[in-house]
Amino acid sequence: MKAVVGDLTKFGAEVLVNAANGFGYMGGGVAGALRRAGGTGIETEAIEVCKELNPQPGQVYVTGAGRLYARYIYHAVTMKHPAERSTGDVVRRCLLSIVRQAREDGVASLAIPALGTGIGRVPKNEVAAVFFEVLHSVTDLDITVIDIDHDFIALLRELSGETNGYHQEYRCRRCRGKRAGLLRCSLGVFSKRSKSRPMKIDRMVLVLDTNVVMGGLINQAKSSGRLMELWMKGEVEVVVSPDIKGEYLDIMSKMRFGPADAAKRRENALHQLLDGIHCRTVHPTVRLDLIPEDASDNKFLECAVTGEATCVVTQDRHLLQLGEFQGIKILRASEFFQYIEEDGFLH
Repeated sequence: MKAVVGDLTKFGAEVLVNAANGFGYMGGGVAGALRRAGGTGIETEAIEVCKELNPQPGQVYVTGAGRLYARYIYHAVTMKHPAERSTGDVVRRCLLSIVRQAREDGVASLAIPALGTGIGRVPKNEVAAVFFEVLHSVTDLDITVIDIDHDFIALLRELSGETNGYHQEYRCRRCRGKRAGLLRCSLGVFSKRSKSRPMKIDRMVLVLDTNVVMGGLINQAKSSGRLMELWMKGEVEVVVSPDIKGEYLDIMSKMRFGPADAAKRRENALHQLLDGIHCRTVHPTVRLDLIPEDASDNKFLECAVTGEATCVVTQDRHLLQLGEFQGIKILRASEFFQYIEEDGFLH
């Protein structure tokens, strides 16, 4: 279980969880935000499902996710009637139902807001204790508790023993000093709030699409070529999965145009990068199905999530259409340099 401050409607997971009533109406709170972001069709479907199933507090019903970055919405019934007060016990039963439904559906990743703390008016510390009790021992699901309420997330992280300086104020250079949530903004580059000089900026962690790597090795003058140079110098760290690494090598073996010595240099350069200390291999712990047009593209997002990447750099239009996934920016190579150079992240 991870706990992060963020916007559920912009988060990518197989399942997003809604704090629901038993009639399917999605007017305010988390439900209203999901309806506005995902489309009114979600509410229409929810109302129809509720007419058929008559769900009670503590139960879960399932609908599609509309335009949201998810396959399903699990509607956790925290109250029967809209605006009713909920209880800690109802929240506990909702969480147990969510876990049980996820296992039945065979999904791997879920994002859950602070159920019952808004319209349901259950004390935050009570809900945080229930979340920890039910979810901390669940190891077969990738669960992210995500909410805009900094205090709730701080409570949950404290229970989990993961404070990690959370209570300190941090400011993001990229966001011009605005609070960036749980030590992470869209670029993941931070400086500690201080009147003195900013803290040292860690290098960025990237996942590179195959088209970027191949293009950079062919033409070093392009933005993708500059990115290969940063990788070689260790100014960025690149994360790969076994599938991505295999695709790199497979495509490289088929690139036989130009002089033979040039092809050999490209191949040697790729092996040097992949075997170097600035490349890290991860084995994805999530399985995503966000790009049905080209399912093979999902492996780059899976790698980015598991490897805690800052950005995915790609030329693929399906990936670029997402724009951002779980706080990870998805950019063209040229856009990547625009982001990091305007604030002097690289020198």
